[in-house]
Amino acid sequence: ELIAGCYLAKGDKGFLFRPITYEHIDIEKDGLILAKAVPFVFVMLSRECLSNMIEAHRDLYYKSIDGKDEGYGLFNTCVKDQQFWGEDYSFCLRAWDAGVQLWIDPYVELTHAGKKGKLIDDLLEGQNDGITRGEK
Repeated sequence: ELIAGCYLAKGDKGFLFRPITYEHIDIEKDGLILAKAVPFVFVMLSRECLSNMIEAHRDLYYKSIDGKDEGYGLFNTCVKDQQFWGEDYSFCLRAWDAGVQLWIDPYVELTHAGKKGKLIDDLLEGQNDGITRGEK
């Protein structure tokens, strides 16, 4: 329902995403990584994903004063567990709350701020010593 690619951040921050756990990152048998949140630079989501999120977050419905615009604030920022979450990450948290899992395809190569790379290369180069491959 929700899959994304990761990009290299500006500076030396590496690839930006929030893994399920920081102890290790599992690459599933299908080559994907289950994640908590990711920036929305390269994302594909299904209609079912949005339907599930709207159903779970009816409290985020809004309508403009003039009545011409309406929708759901699924990208509204939030504070959870005393942490501020920006628009993209807030969307991901709401997806999880609605029962939608977020998957990362680490083989997608993206260019951002003049830097080109694939998350899988970073993981396999030992920059993440806790990586496991195809265990689940």
